[in-house]
Amino acid sequence: MLSYISLKGRCRYCGEKIPLRLPLVEAATASAFALLFAYFGLSLELAIALFYFCLLLVIAIIDLEKQIILPVMIVPAILLAILFSLLLPHSSVIPQIKYTVIGGAIGLGTMLLVYVLAFILYHGANAFGFGDVYLGALMGIMLGFPSVLVAIFLAVMAGGITAIGLLAAGKKGRKQAIPFGPFLALGTMLALIWGNSIWGWYARGFS
Repeated sequence: MLSYISLKGRCRYCGEKIPLRLPLVEAATASAFALLFAYFGLSLELAIALFYFCLLLVIAIIDLEKQIILPVMIVPAILLAILFSLLLPHSSVIPQIKYTVIGGAIGLGTMLLVYVLAFILYHGANAFGFGDVYLGALMGIMLGFPSVLVAIFLAVMAGGITAIGLLAAGKKGRKQAIPFGPFLALGTMLALIWGNSIWGWYARGFS
């Protein structure tokens, strides 16, 4: 970020403009690393959270730029998350295997339902990508039940607010797709850290 500012957003050698997303991603990554370290400390949970963050960040950026979520990234991550649940069931960021299975089913089922509904409502138009279905399964397996419900809720809220803002500002039309992957990734990371607390607050009736 500092080099971007000092170079006034241009390459030192060729003078070409540097995309703003690069320093923004760097700043977001540094901030997230600092937040996760402050929350988890130097621990196994920190290592797992950093791995998940980096994975979700890459998925989100690709979806933002290309509007695609690659199964080749999701499927190995699903297998690894299942392995974590089998080997590290007592970690605060890893659900027990039974909750992993339930969470994966909820994430997969919810995103699949949205995909089918979007397909029907938009008469087969590519309004909702199937990559989001893969990502729904991954986030459910990563978070388990009930945190996956928190993640989906946060993703829908963030996506809805952003969509309304873009429409109101004239940046997007009603028929223009807005990638949902970044919001799923954001909801997943927030739920990874605070999912149990948010669910507990909700289960107690907001008390």
